[in-house]
Amino acid sequence: MINARAETITEKPSFKSAFNKRRGIIPANGFYEWKATGKSKKPFFISPKDQSLLGFGGIWESNTHFGLETFSIITTAANQDMNDLHERMPLILPQESWKAWLNHEEGNAGNVSALLKPTPSGLLQLKEVGTLVNKVANDSPECLLPPARDLFSNLD
Repeated sequence: MINARAETITEKPSFKSAFNKRRGIIPANGFYEWKATGKSKKPFFISPKDQSLLGFGGIWESNTHFGLETFSIITTAANQDMNDLHERMPLILPQESWKAWLNHEEGNAGNVSALLKPTPSGLLQLKEVGTLVNKVANDSPECLLPPARDLFSNLD
């Protein structure tokens, strides 16, 4: 599973054990989200305004029987920055909480449950990018470039 909802992670059998014992942080400098506009979708790159590193809250599992290591990023309801793009967003952990998040000692899951909320509004910037990012095979800095504009679109 790719995403685990913060609202149900402590209750769902598929996530509860991992949340209690196997929390991780997925580092990122930003993430992409698409805004539906009629029949098409516009890609946006979302990153911290202060250019700091993001830490997405996640959980992981190890299945030795099948030799699999899997993880899920936890999602929350969207904050005001994201509301126009999507109803959900990754759980972004404040850097000062990373050590507590990674503390898997017995009973600590209750302490970090308070972190299962949207990041405060006003900390993220949204930048429209070109459609190059729409293909998974495209993994380059060019994915961050603004969309190409039709030079003649306003000539009617």
